[in-house]
Amino acid sequence: MAPLELPLLSPVRRSEVLANQQRVRSEVLKLQNGDTDMRLAAITELLTLTANPVLADIAVERLSALVRHLKPAESQAVRSAMLSLLRRLAEQGQSAAIAFETAGILECLSPAEDPAVQRKAAVLLRVVAEEGSANILAKHVSTLVNCFETSSCSLVAPLDALSAIAEKGETAAVAEQCPRLLKMLDHESARARSAICQTLSAACCDGGESLRRLGLIERRLGNEEAADEELKKALLLESLLSVAYSDTDNNVRLEAARALKAVVKSNSDFAQVMQDRFSLLLFRGFRNFGERRQMELRIIFGNILGIDEAPDEWCPPKSASEEAPVVGTCAICLENNMNVLDASRHCRAATLFTMLALTAGSGAR
Repeated sequence: MAPLELPLLSPVRRSEVLANQQRVRSEVLKLQNGDTDMRLAAITELLTLTANPVLADIAVERLSALVRHLKPAESQAVRSAMLSLLRRLAEQGQSAAIAFETAGILECLSPAEDPAVQRKAAVLLRVVAEEGSANILAKHVSTLVNCFETSSCSLVAPLDALSAIAEKGETAAVAEQCPRLLKMLDHESARARSAICQTLSAACCDGGESLRRLGLIERRLGNEEAADEELKKALLLESLLSVAYSDTDNNVRLEAARALKAVVKSNSDFAQVMQDRFSLLLFRGFRNFGERRQMELRIIFGNILGIDEAPDEWCPPKSASEEAPVVGTCAICLENNMNVLDASRHCRAATLFTMLALTAGSGAR
């Protein structure tokens, strides 16, 4: 590779930069020839030197030699330190070069690998995607899902990498993995369930077209055999709504609701699907989520239904809100003895929900 051209520098500064470039090359040679302790020391020195983008360019000249130290035969400490160094290089504008060395990084996501190394590898891939090389990583999304699925400690870093890949333009590739993610929404870890919801939300960055093309928005009922398969399939909207309404963890419910909001916002047709198929469950959530910590949930459910919360200054004084419901209150509000404040908010949907109450009978409660 041709010597790196330096900008106009004073003789002293130029000499200093050239000396540091030589130090980078020297540390890379120590990696190839030293023992474990020497390699760790060399990586630590390279981490310091490559904080300078000019020196990061020099280190990338020997990228193949660096990635070689991610092999399983290498010690865990060296592999972990090397992943940190590669992340530094990616953050210094070398993401494309690192993306072409993905094979070595993917070895660090294997089920037999230590979770700490798996996490660092997944974080590195996320940074590479965020820095503009998501297109190179798109063909490896199934490996990231495998890493999450087989992780013994509910590792969510692979899902963060998936979200970054989707948000940087490779939504179709990530959407292909959504059927697998939907099946994992009952994961025992609340943190994992939240991360799945965030990834499902990112998979709608193309307006939900990839998900619709995959049949994850509405079932395609054709012949009897195909219909049976479709009925077994988890769909995106109903799965997220189910989690948002009934998950035992409040944070998970909120992430599911935010994902549902993002999906509906990505395509106005999806809001119509929700109103046509799940209006009663949405209204139950809107009605029941009355605690302060549930207010965002309530607002999201209401917005999907087309109900806007009244501004705070509109609220009547407490004594007025304790009076009996006023004339014009909808059937469901009357049936549940709601006060003036709640009833007034709900009654903007009076026609829809009165019809639901009449058809559902006692089940509307």
